[in-house]
Amino acid sequence: MFRCSAACCEDNQASMQQARQCIERCHAPLSQAQALVTSELEKFQECLARCTMYCNDKAKDSIDVGSK
Repeated sequence: MFRCSAACCEDNQASMQQARQCIERCHAPLSQAQALVTSELEKFQECLARCTMYCNDKAKDSIDVGSK
């Protein structure tokens, strides 16, 4: 990725806009990977939150039943 970006900047014929677009293309795979990891982590956190709520409900139910 960094070599790709450096190559974009070494092109003396490219305009500033072209160099920026070239650098963005170099970074696209990393951005896509980061978005995928973020999405998967969000799903995992949601799953953990659901599990926590389920466990809390089960614990509360067992305490309520035990106190009667």
